[in-house]
Amino acid sequence: MQFVPPLLSLLPIVLAQTPTLETLPTGEYYYESTGAGRPQHVLLRKVGRTTIGVDLQAIGDPVCFRGWLDGNMIVNATWMLPPYQPDARLMHEDGVLLDLSAYRPAIDSPSAADQDALRSCMQFFWR
Repeated sequence: MQFVPPLLSLLPIVLAQTPTLETLPTGEYYYESTGAGRPQHVLLRKVGRTTIGVDLQAIGDPVCFRGWLDGNMIVNATWMLPPYQPDARLMHEDGVLLDLSAYRPAIDSPSAADQDALRSCMQFFWR
């Protein structure tokens, strides 16, 4: 019989219970990057596996996207740069657009400008 330390034997159960963005309820979520340097923020609205969001880049214009959740990853996304108009050029990215494993829920709240950017993205993609 092999001895398994009690805490290690529970590790698969603990990992299985860690919620991912995909398993969270419908709502708005605000994340910030955990890497070095100036934090990058992402504000998104998810309904089921579908998410529409805005990547609030530290430098440059916010990027709107619509994709599908696979755990903490946004995959097979369509995205665009401003201005968010009906004739805007859309880009499609197969595979992972954004891996939120390198992000954490933001401590502060999104600014009014960030919320406006998300509303613009939602209006564009949910028309």
